[in-house]
Amino acid sequence: MTPTAITTDRWCGLDVVRLQIGGAQVTVSHWGAHVLSWIPADGIERLYLSPKNPGDGVTPIRGGIPVIFPQWADQGPRTRHGFARRVLWQMTEQKQDPAFVFATWRLTPDALPASYRDEIPSGWWAEVTVMLSLDRLDVELAVGNDGAAPLAFTGGLHTYLATPELELSQLSGLYGLTYQDANAQWQAVKETAPELVVDRAVNRVYPAPTRALLWKSGKVATGIDQAGFANLVVWNPGEHHNLADLPADGFRRFLCVEAAQLTAPITLDPGAEWAGRQSLVALPSL
Repeated sequence: MTPTAITTDRWCGLDVVRLQIGGAQVTVSHWGAHVLSWIPADGIERLYLSPKNPGDGVTPIRGGIPVIFPQWADQGPRTRHGFARRVLWQMTEQKQDPAFVFATWRLTPDALPASYRDEIPSGWWAEVTVMLSLDRLDVELAVGNDGAAPLAFTGGLHTYLATPELELSQLSGLYGLTYQDANAQWQAVKETAPELVVDRAVNRVYPAPTRALLWKSGKVATGIDQAGFANLVVWNPGEHHNLADLPADGFRRFLCVEAAQLTAPITLDPGAEWAGRQSLVALPSL
C-alpha cells in the first residue's frame, strides 16, 4: 500500500497544507486556495514560485497555481484577476486513498471583505479541489449559483511551469490553432510552429486544445490537459518586466500555461453549477 499523509505547515507566514503519496507531494496555501509546489514521485519540482513573495496575506502570491475568479485580468469592472487569490478559503474535505490523496477548499460570500461583496451577486460559492497521485496533479475550480439572479464570471488556473532556462524549453500541441495576441492589439495569428519556444514577452489566448500538450524542459517532460475551460493562455512577461515580486531574471524560470475562461463569460442560472479542470502529468525523463 502506498503511504499517504495530509499535514500542516507554514510558508512565508501563511498556513499551508501538504498532501503526500509515496514520494509525491503538493503544497497548498489556505490563502487563495493556492497551489505553491508540486513535486511528483521523481522528486523534481514542476512549478515555479517567486523567491520575492512577501507572504503578507495581502499581496497575491507570484507563482504556483493562482486561482482566478470571478474576473480574468482586466476584462471587466471587477478586481483585476479576481478576489479569489486575495482571501482565505476554508478547507472543507480531505481524503486519503491507496491511489490518490485530495482536499477541497470552499469560498462563499460571507468570507469576503466588504470591499469585494458588491462585485458579484450574492448566493454564489466556489470550490477548488486538489488531487494528487504519484505522477499526476489535478486541480479543479467549481462554481455554483444558489442565488436568485444569473451569475456571470470569467476565471482560470494561472499555472507557472518551472524551467531552468525558458529559451531551451518547448511547448508542443498548439500547432494549427489560431490565437489572439494580447501583445499585438489582440491580432489573430495562426500557430505555425510545431513546438513553441519563447524567447520574448508572450501573452497569447488560444482556444482550448483538443489534445494534451507536452512541456519539455531540459530532461523533464510534463503533459498538460484541461476540461471545462474554453481557452488556454500562454504568458511570460519577458526581460523588461517591472514586476516587483519577480526577480530581474525570474522570467527565465517559468512559462505560464493556463486553463482559462476569458473570451466569453460563463453564465449560471439560479441553481446551476460549472467546473473546469487542469491536469499535469509527470512523464518519464527524456
